[in-house]
Amino acid sequence: MSNFLDETTELLRRTPEVATLLVGLPESWTQTPEVAQVFADVGPWKAYLGTLLRREDPAAVAG
Repeated sequence: MSNFLDETTELLRRTPEVATLLVGLPESWTQTPEVAQVFADVGPWKAYLGTLLRREDPAAVAG
């Protein structure tokens, strides 16, 4: 169990470093439907997530 926690902690520590590598990528690499959904106000997966959140706590998501 400790090894799992150590590995997870190390991965989370490195995550911001990976994000900095993504800055400056050519626009053609990031213009995919998946990326558009992540940054859209409401995409299919966000609508689904909102539905799940409303089931748990109606006040969690407006609408």
